[in-house]
Amino acid sequence: MRKLVAIALAGTLAGAANGAGAQPAAPASPAVDAIDAEASRPDASLPTAVDQHEDEGDLRITQHIRQALIDADDVSWQAKNVTVVTQDGTVTLRGPVATADEKQRVGALAQSTAGVVRVRNELEVKRAR
Repeated sequence: MRKLVAIALAGTLAGAANGAGAQPAAPASPAVDAIDAEASRPDASLPTAVDQHEDEGDLRITQHIRQALIDADDVSWQAKNVTVVTQDGTVTLRGPVATADEKQRVGALAQSTAGVVRVRNELEVKRAR
């Protein structure tokens, strides 16, 4: 009896290891994933961090703006953490800031960065809790 149980158990384990009886994995659907990602965006027409171009000039612009925000003593931690995306010299700013003045200040920092063609200031004024 023990041999029969051991043989049956060994066969079951071997089948599981080889994938026998397992359901085939559903193929990934990038199109559906992309639709889901778009639907979850507040405004799908605006770029997010994943849309950042890998172009050296765009990366340099984003890096300089980020550094300027970190170095700025007159902006909140909210403003230091906004999303900065550069595509072909156009900078999009997204996220919360504490005041309307801060929104303008962050936009001005971005605009003053070398290589910036245009700034889309989509920052939202929200009080920190």
